[in-house]
Amino acid sequence: MKIIVNHRLYVLLPVLCGLVFLLFFAKMDVLSPRSWKQAWNLGHIPLFILVGYAVYLFNPGFQNKNLVKQVLFLALTGFFLGLGIEFLQTFVNRQISLWDVMLDILGAVIAIPLFSSQVRTLAIYHKLLIYSVTCALLIFASWRFMIAVWDEYQAYRQFPILSDFEHYRELDRWTGKAAREIVSDVSKDGSRSLKVSLQPRSNSGIELQYFPTNWSGYELLTMHVFNLEAELLTLAVSIHDSQNRYNRYAYYDRYTEQFFLQHGWNEISIFVDELIHAPKRRHMDITHIRGVRLYVAKPAKGQQFYIDGVRLE
Repeated sequence: MKIIVNHRLYVLLPVLCGLVFLLFFAKMDVLSPRSWKQAWNLGHIPLFILVGYAVYLFNPGFQNKNLVKQVLFLALTGFFLGLGIEFLQTFVNRQISLWDVMLDILGAVIAIPLFSSQVRTLAIYHKLLIYSVTCALLIFASWRFMIAVWDEYQAYRQFPILSDFEHYRELDRWTGKAAREIVSDVSKDGSRSLKVSLQPRSNSGIELQYFPTNWSGYELLTMHVFNLEAELLTLAVSIHDSQNRYNRYAYYDRYTEQFFLQHGWNEISIFVDELIHAPKRRHMDITHIRGVRLYVAKPAKGQQFYIDGVRLE
């Protein structure tokens, strides 16, 4: 049974080409909300649903194969084609993502309940099972997006607390190449803090990147940092707004200050007015603060510190 007529090629091919173009050349703004970035990644699923659609279109005999063979073939198609796309994306400054390959496989397999005539001939309870599994897989694939949306909502409820690490989902608010984990063995406020393990490379650290960005109406940014070592820890704090990105993150165009921390808990306090006047050629826009970075210029091997209670006052 043919379920697709050839004139649908005129719709399918331009749509496929458009989606592939987005995969390779469309740029996700680094200032975009975390939820939007996760939603963007979900675009792999409809792209590979169309790939599965194309398999049924160009190979009508594929409909006659049993469902197990259809699943295996489309899963392998999604895997190898997805892996090839991820490899090619490295030539346009993208990184390989195995999560994206998983989404590619899922999209290709979801084409089966949508387009396979074999599914239509099944008993109703078998159809319900297949559609239920499909829905469950889609929910699993969307889990990161849902977590991002929920944490963004919680971040706005917490504000002016930017991060107190009482919930493990807060870990995704922070980026950076230093290893980080939320732990309960050391804390200043509440029962948890963020443990940061620096890499032995220049300017190793972390950055708070996802948070409410309008800091107008507040006077002070505070945070607590625990220095494990007996000697002073020289910790640099750098804060920038949206405009700094368009000025290529120039050092003179942001706030950067060094703090010398003794053993144990130390409080870092930064006046918002200092941020406003930190750029050399303009005022910082405190209604669009975009990043709070903590780093050590020359960390020792195995150097660690803890951070807790990042908030505005």
